[in-house]
Amino acid sequence: MFEDTAFHIFDKSTSTLTLFTGEIKQIDVNHLDKPDYLSAVKQKAISSGLIGECDFVCEWDV
Repeated sequence: MFEDTAFHIFDKSTSTLTLFTGEIKQIDVNHLDKPDYLSAVKQKAISSGLIGECDFVCEWDV
């Protein structure tokens, strides 16, 4: 079920997405103050070819 799925971590303070592979990418997304901003981050990453449709984007919150 999850064999084609990866988890990626978004750091809101730096606007960086750490991919499952360990690679770090800058993701510029408007409206980071909205509650559904992770959805916008995921869509931007998908459209950039960084992640797949089935992947998850989680927030790094320290």
